Amino acid sequence: MTERRLWWQLLRIGVAAGRGAQSSRVRLTALLCATLVLTVSLGALVAGFATYDGRDLRGKARAPQYVQEGSGQKPVALWRGLFDTVGNIQHSIVLVEPLTSDAPLPPGLSHWPQPGQAAVSPALADALDAAGDHDRYGETTERIAPEGLAVPRERLAYVRPAAHLGKPPFMQPIAGFGRDDAPAAVGDNLWIQPLSTFAPAVIGLVLAPAAVLVVIAARIGSAGRDRRTALLQAMGAAGSSRAWVNIGEALLPVLAGAGLGALAVAIPLFGDLRIPVVDFRLAAIDLHRWGWVLAAAVAAAMVAVLTAVVLLQPKGAANGATRPKAAKGAATRRMAVLCPLMLLWAVRGTDFIGNAFAPLYLLIYTTGVIGTLVTLPAVVALTVAGAGRILARLARRLGSPGMLVAGRWAATSPGTVTRMVATVIVAIGLVAQVQLWSSRLNPDMQAATTTHSRIGNQLVTATGPFTSQRAADFVAAVERISPGKTQVLGLTPGPGGVPTLTGACPAITPLGLTCGDKQRTVRASEGTPAFQELMRWYGQGTDKATVRPQATTVAKGQSPTLLIAVSTDGSDLPVEKIRHLAHAKLAVAPDVDVPGGEWLKGAAPQERMATWVMFLGIIGVLFLAIGAALNNLSDFLGFASTVAPISVLTGRRTVFYSVAAWTILIPFLLAGGLGALTAVWLGSPLTRPGGGAQMSWPVLGSGLAVVEALAVLFWLWAASTSSRTAGRWRPRAD
Repeated sequence: MTERRLWWQLLRIGVAAGRGAQSSRVRLTALLCATLVLTVSLGALVAGFATYDGRDLRGKARAPQYVQEGSGQKPVALWRGLFDTVGNIQHSIVLVEPLTSDAPLPPGLSHWPQPGQAAVSPALADALDAAGDHDRYGETTERIAPEGLAVPRERLAYVRPAAHLGKPPFMQPIAGFGRDDAPAAVGDNLWIQPLSTFAPAVIGLVLAPAAVLVVIAARIGSAGRDRRTALLQAMGAAGSSRAWVNIGEALLPVLAGAGLGALAVAIPLFGDLRIPVVDFRLAAIDLHRWGWVLAAAVAAAMVAVLTAVVLLQPKGAANGATRPKAAKGAATRRMAVLCPLMLLWAVRGTDFIGNAFAPLYLLIYTTGVIGTLVTLPAVVALTVAGAGRILARLARRLGSPGMLVAGRWAATSPGTVTRMVATVIVAIGLVAQVQLWSSRLNPDMQAATTTHSRIGNQLVTATGPFTSQRAADFVAAVERISPGKTQVLGLTPGPGGVPTLTGACPAITPLGLTCGDKQRTVRASEGTPAFQELMRWYGQGTDKATVRPQATTVAKGQSPTLLIAVSTDGSDLPVEKIRHLAHAKLAVAPDVDVPGGEWLKGAAPQERMATWVMFLGIIGVLFLAIGAALNNLSDFLGFASTVAPISVLTGRRTVFYSVAAWTILIPFLLAGGLGALTAVWLGSPLTRPGGGAQMSWPVLGSGLAVVEALAVLFWLWAASTSSRTAGRWRPRAD
């Protein structure tokens, strides 16, 4: 037989062996799932690189070419990037003013806006419409086309200032658009996490669990393959011959999984794809440029799974040695003793360190968490073995054959249940840790969050260069929003670093301050929480302020540091409406916010990152839970085939539903609950006051729901399959 025909024959032998092997359906499903999830995971990683690449290309294309003084270049337009906020999400606005009739347009625009007009991105237009403020920047003349946006749902506006607001200061002359060195410092590029953060997150939360599932799938139902491999080795088959048989056995499910994965990866190529939960759109144009890499990812996933199938096979005993290995019971017990100590170290060891951001605090906490997750499987193993013995004794008293079989199996072979339970617990714990660290706020963000929880939107501040007339128009317009319920104060720097608060009595008294005929100095503690928070953020480092009871006016040619809208009845002010008035009356791009608002906006990107962590983490938990369940299911079906005669003794095959419930359903359900409890307990040092993190209950709830749903699914699968196997059992003289 020629070499060419030999490998083909071995491949066919492997295909036939795969169809007739014990637990063939479980193995087929496992290999198909492993190939599918690995393909999709690699495709997601490639899509991320493609998105960052496209974002960078379009960012460079819209970057302004600044005209340096003395360079001899002729400026064609004026340009300045500023910021605004809609719905507590910050975005960029670009002020533009063409200087020549043939000035090149910014990418994505078909014409220059006229004075008082703007071009906005579709996402920003939707946000402004939702806020009832579609004409905040003036008349919207067009939507920015996709080639002018970093990503499809970017919030961006090009605004040409209205003539009555005057020429904005600090506008820079430019010679055109497009640079090769760096993207424009506007828009999405300012708030996204860098690629160095995204790639490890996908690798750690999605790709690594997918790789674990590949390893599990490669070894599922390994008893029969191990015997076949030993037989082939005894017959003198070379390693390459055994490899061809193993490849043939796995080839069909791997091809099916790769095909399904290729279809999933190809979907975004036909149009922008919205990713649920995170509300992000993949740009099809970016994936087209990386299409060959996506195709390579599909092929790489298939090769990786087949390679794992070949490599993760027994090597045979060295020199025919049959000496048993040393038992691991002592090591397991030692690890189990360490677990509560590491748990105590993680949760209470940080009490001795006051600053939650100190390096020693982080070192103590991190080592405690890692130590807990490493030693936790040992505790689970001892618990499973002990619970099996108790379950067996209880079953004898109750006369329950299913409970008896499950208890004895758990007592004598705790490894299978242990691997399943420990995998789920550790997976949920790791995802919760990543979510906690990604949600952690620095002290300023924590202070802003505290301020907002105390006073909400009772105060709204406005700053910016403006004339006395525009300030007066703004004050009058704000006070007309809800007459008697909205007043405006002015805050200016005063002598000795003590600021001066100026306003009429109806604006001063809602802050808990006495309003008399003369000015006086007050302390922050004398006023309401709103006044205390105002001094906290704008008091220039002092808790004193000079209160001057007079109408809020602005001297000619001079503006106060702050104009402050005050709610007289303690209710929230309409922030977006006040922003609209500030844009229309006060300045081209005024800074309108609530106290601490700049830090609240800084926390928004972290919230989006936490949402990404939740999305990727739940996918990772799903992959690990599927792997653990498939592994346990395979072992259970192998065990069930050996105890098939029990159906004869009991007179019914429903006993296998009971056995599967005690070996798969209940351990899986408990694993989800224990994983959630472990995550909450380990996260308590970070969620305490000063820790700066918040536990995301949707993350825990979603992970728990995934695990519990899989528990029911795999219990039904295991019970029905083992029941059918028992129905086909016949006595044999062996």
